[in-house]
Amino acid sequence: MLNLKHFFTLLNNSKIFIISTIFIFIGLESIYLYLTPSLYRAYTIIEVKDSKSNIGEKDILLSALTGYTTNGVDKEIEILKTFEINRYVLDKINFTIRYYIEDKYKKIEFYKNPPIKIENLIIYNKNIFDKDIYLYPQKDGKYMLSIDNKQTFEYNRDINTKFFKMKIKKLALVEKPIIIRINMDKKMIYDNIVTPNLHIKKVTKNVPLIKISYSDNIPQRATDYVNTLAESFLLNSIKGKSEQNSKIIKFISDELDKTQKKLKRAEKNIELYQVSHKIVNPSTQSNTIIDNLSKLELKLADNQLKKKLIRDIINYTKSNSNLNAISPLLKALDDKPTLKLIDMLQENEIKAQELSNEYTPKHPKMVETISKIEDIKRKIISSIKNLEIAINRENRNINSYKFKYERELKSLPKKEKHLVNMRRDYEVNSKIYNYLLEKKSENEIIKVAILSDYKIIEKAYLPEKPFTPKKVSYLIVASVTGLLISIFLILTINQFNSKIITKYDIDSKSNLKIYETLPYIENSKNPFLLNLKKIVNRLEFLSKKNGSTIILNLSMTNGEGKTTISINLGRILQSMQYKTVIIDFNTLNPKLSKIFNLKENIGLGTYLSGGHKLYEIIQHSNYKNLDIITLGITPKNPSKIISSDRVPHLLDELNSMGYDYIIIDTAPIKYLYKTLSLIEYSDINLFIFKTKLSKKEYIDEFDKIIEEHQVKN
Repeated sequence: MLNLKHFFTLLNNSKIFIISTIFIFIGLESIYLYLTPSLYRAYTIIEVKDSKSNIGEKDILLSALTGYTTNGVDKEIEILKTFEINRYVLDKINFTIRYYIEDKYKKIEFYKNPPIKIENLIIYNKNIFDKDIYLYPQKDGKYMLSIDNKQTFEYNRDINTKFFKMKIKKLALVEKPIIIRINMDKKMIYDNIVTPNLHIKKVTKNVPLIKISYSDNIPQRATDYVNTLAESFLLNSIKGKSEQNSKIIKFISDELDKTQKKLKRAEKNIELYQVSHKIVNPSTQSNTIIDNLSKLELKLADNQLKKKLIRDIINYTKSNSNLNAISPLLKALDDKPTLKLIDMLQENEIKAQELSNEYTPKHPKMVETISKIEDIKRKIISSIKNLEIAINRENRNINSYKFKYERELKSLPKKEKHLVNMRRDYEVNSKIYNYLLEKKSENEIIKVAILSDYKIIEKAYLPEKPFTPKKVSYLIVASVTGLLISIFLILTINQFNSKIITKYDIDSKSNLKIYETLPYIENSKNPFLLNLKKIVNRLEFLSKKNGSTIILNLSMTNGEGKTTISINLGRILQSMQYKTVIIDFNTLNPKLSKIFNLKENIGLGTYLSGGHKLYEIIQHSNYKNLDIITLGITPKNPSKIISSDRVPHLLDELNSMGYDYIIIDTAPIKYLYKTLSLIEYSDINLFIFKTKLSKKEYIDEFDKIIEEHQVKN
């Protein structure tokens, strides 16, 4: 488990690396943001009346004005996403040919006012699609194309290449190269460019409002696209739903003209007959027969209208696969079962559209849904045909009753019978005329209501700011990413690093007591000396109360700081009025004589060999209470000095001379293992590690040394 203190120490030690990594990520992200085109999003909101209306079925005006659309909001959303609706927009807004210039490593597109315009384009080779064609202006007013750098062309004249034939019209001064990109056909433009940037959804779940948004690097084009799409959708929806209704109104109008003529003719005939035969009114029996026959004739006229609608529906289903458009006719027929089937069809078509975004047509779910759709369509057609059969059966029953009343009519007196027939024609035509007027009025109301089903609530406005990329957010993410990656690298490197980085590396591998962490020396006020004083304060508790305390400084390799610590320990101890001597036992690389500028021809070696007495080899430093015993002449056999039997005698003599502390500087154990023999004389043993230099394996080595030599302090 990672120690938090160790973790933050690692970060502190690597702060330059962390800061550098963060700045690198911010720099890379800044370049990306500069080169990435900003996207602007424009949106419009349209209202579509909900098909689930609770208005009474008999209230034609209210049901038409509030619940005429049976497709529902979800269905309208799917229609808005279709290529057929978007094709109209692609005809209005040019995506086929786009013009750019390069400026400061960025492509800048012309939308409304390009300096050139391509006309009369004929493509020979489709490999030219989505390729950048560079137009290079020439000094003589002509131009060259990147696809044919050898030939120059004139503006406003047809050119012919192996890829295309076209004319480039010059609209303004052309000074810089212009990039021309010819996109594929409209269907491919819709699939590859429009679809990823077009988003259509409900504003809220229970409100029939649809939000259409489009993203583009040109804010004006984004605005134009959504406004044109909304207009296209409204026009197509109104046209589709009005088409069948208009047929009904035309049929009724034709029938009204015919009936009106019959009515006038019947009225004139009655008047002439009554005058010529001096008959005022028929009998009560005659009036009853007339009334009954009028009702039957009216019912037959109603059924005739229904049969006309059914024939239109059947003819439509033969030539069209979209059965949703027959909803207005079914409403006119009041065919509730078939309308329910239409609702089921719409639900399954929406489901199929949603599934097609994830699955292929062969996926089991898609196969099942498509099968349901086809089954419902068969049921709808069958239901319509059954309705026609039912009407024909009803007509046969009506005609049988009609025949009965006509027989009764024949039993009347001749003059009255003739008048009754004329009266019957008049009454029947009068009621049919009123009935047709009512139906025409209903359908005209519905036609007006269709216009109210769709409304643009809010037109798209030109977006002022891009919605992506959000530069501040991206730079924050880049900074955090740089921080996390740098931390990950630091932890990974530390995990596999063989060097000691923090004291946690020691704590986690050993029970060695760490006295202090010393920073690098920079000046006399450096925390190095302050932390070293803390060590001295702790060492005082371990020091002998009587006699000299021997401090042995050990390390595994060169450069870990033994000599530096030995000297500064001596400086601090002497400043505390402790009489201190430092002995240079580094028989491989002695440094004290050079550091303190002392004699090099006498020292430890000459004493142990018997060449000098102790007082002769003790040299005074510039510090009052600090003396130095240098190594003297470097021996040929470094181990011989350390293993000399006069070493104990040396230490005893120094003790008798009143030294409070004897500090022994040693050679690296890795290069002179014999150094460890000095442990038997020491009172305090300081194992020294240097971060980024000492290896972690040294910790295990020191643990073995402690165990083998039974080191206590």
